[in-house]
Amino acid sequence: MAGLRWLLVGIVVVALLSVVAHASLLITVKSPYPIYVNGSLYPAGTFNFTSPVVIWMPQFYNATAYLVHCYYFLVSRFGSAIVVSLSQYYPTTYPLFIDYNATVEPAYCQVYWLLQYVGFPVTAYVTYVTPFNQTAVERVVLQSGYYPQGVITIPEQVYIINSTTEVYVPRQVINLTGVTAYTLGYTYYYYVSVSQPVPAVINGKPGVLTSGFYPVGTTVVVNSSEVVGPYAVLEITAVPRVFTVSGPMTVRVSTKLVYTVPTVTT
Repeated sequence: MAGLRWLLVGIVVVALLSVVAHASLLITVKSPYPIYVNGSLYPAGTFNFTSPVVIWMPQFYNATAYLVHCYYFLVSRFGSAIVVSLSQYYPTTYPLFIDYNATVEPAYCQVYWLLQYVGFPVTAYVTYVTPFNQTAVERVVLQSGYYPQGVITIPEQVYIINSTTEVYVPRQVINLTGVTAYTLGYTYYYYVSVSQPVPAVINGKPGVLTSGFYPVGTTVVVNSSEVVGPYAVLEITAVPRVFTVSGPMTVRVSTKLVYTVPTVTT
């Protein structure tokens, strides 16, 4: 009898689970565009489904801009509001699973294509207004892709490629109001190894050439001599003596101190 009792209890539990798993749900769709419910497109309206319900929001776009669902706004049968962020402003294929009566109201973000390519990562901050009238700021690695209508701020930064090459990126701001082909401003810096500090004309101005990073295009002319006293001259040999920085390089410097004999007149 005990075994029969547990068998009956098991059957009842399985039956209850089956009822719960396949309960009838009312789903109300509030959207200007059709959305996928259990694999089929449904316009605005109230529909009866068997749980669980799987919802997916397609992307809408033209040749220049996406209209992307950024959030789902759900109201359950108890009246509580739930905001589910799926992908911020990026197109997504993530589905939403619902096992209760609910109103589904997708919120949309206007996004535009930003054409930008560089061979190194660039940190940027995207500021935009959400469908709920809130200002959002998101940190991204800037690349070609869709971004929300708003402002993209690129802070000043240095990207180290290796021990002899760096890239300097000045602060820049992109106002994204449509499809934008943006050219990022940046400058390569290369390490110039100098065997000893030496007087030189750098970019047309007198200075001292030392080991360090110099921007690409820097012109250098190493002095051939330097007066170091009333009767002394420092003769300088540099290889190379005249050059333009176009990559990592080494400058070998040697010097010779030459004294002059003052002329005595009688």
